[in-house]
Amino acid sequence: MSIVIVSDLFARLVMNNDLTQFSDLYIQTAQDYIALMKKNIDLFLENSTKTSAVEQLFIASHSLKSQSAVMGYTTTSEASKLLEHLFRAVKENQLTLTKEMIAQAVLLIKKLEESIKMIAQTKKELDLTTDIKESRTMFPKTDASL
Repeated sequence: MSIVIVSDLFARLVMNNDLTQFSDLYIQTAQDYIALMKKNIDLFLENSTKTSAVEQLFIASHSLKSQSAVMGYTTTSEASKLLEHLFRAVKENQLTLTKEMIAQAVLLIKKLEESIKMIAQTKKELDLTTDIKESRTMFPKTDASL
């Protein structure tokens, strides 16, 4: 199938608000992004100067944010957005992570993993509202989060 046909099909499904056909693909890619985040947060903890780990954390959180938003998983998207902004700020040398920020990021990644597992089982996301509020108090505002 060509890219144009797939894009056209996706556009029609989005316009008709029928994304059920993409549910399995979403779950698989979301699990991949979570695995990538877990791997790279461990690499970052081993060596905080490892810029490739921060880049991968940024990419994975950005991608999970976008795909979750398209699928209608709003708190999963919002939690991913917080991580995206955090890792963008680190990547752009606007922020140095403290141990507390790292601990909160690890916790948020675990909560995202739980949310993806719940979506896979029930098609409903975990309510991450409390975790988002806690993370907002832990993660400073930066140019990346505006």
